[in-house]
Amino acid sequence: MTTLINFNLKKKTGVCIFPDNKTVRKFVISKDKKNLIDKELKGVKWYFSVLKKKGYLKEKYIISKGKNYLDFKLLSSPKYFFWDSIIKNQKIIETAIEHYLKIWPRNKKTYFHGDLTVENILLHKRKPIFIDWENFKKNLPWGLDICFFLISALILPNLNKKNNNLEPSEKKIFKKIWNNFYFDQNYDYLNDPFKFSKKKKLFNNNHFINKIPKKFKEEIILMIKDKAHFYADNK
Repeated sequence: MTTLINFNLKKKTGVCIFPDNKTVRKFVISKDKKNLIDKELKGVKWYFSVLKKKGYLKEKYIISKGKNYLDFKLLSSPKYFFWDSIIKNQKIIETAIEHYLKIWPRNKKTYFHGDLTVENILLHKRKPIFIDWENFKKNLPWGLDICFFLISALILPNLNKKNNNLEPSEKKIFKKIWNNFYFDQNYDYLNDPFKFSKKKKLFNNNHFINKIPKKFKEEIILMIKDKAHFYADNK
């Protein structure tokens, strides 16, 4: 039996599960989208090679590769949802950030997952695993994934609910996690992540980053630049 769990009409990509074989298949049905599978493979190979070197995960993850698909080992995990608030997802967010700090090389330029959201995180045997590497890129600033990861955790629930305002309690959590991670960091993208993403063409026009209302973008930029009240807010 096969179960289709996701299909993206715009990208022509999908994910299905083969429960009997305990495998997950990522596939494309358009020839011009085949490069997504190639990117996925490159990202997964790099990431899982690091996990293996660090003794983090001994299981074989990539099962097989076809012209338009990749088969992965089905890993058990709770499910996390992008529409849940940053408050509800705070624990998995902080766990994912700790994982990033342990796994990513602290080079000025490093590897970029490109679509890190709570839905692309598994918690397998109490260890976070990042999946869905089709937007993988090289030679981008350290910490860039966490920048857009935190923005997604704050913004996606509000876009989904069509909220016109960000809740103060959610903004407080965002600022706390952001400042803990970026304390004493000085990367160009921190001045304005949205301008940086456009300049580097990190995301296509359909990506949520390019659909964030101007009002929310301005609020986020103000929050990430305002470190003066960080310690006062968290006493």
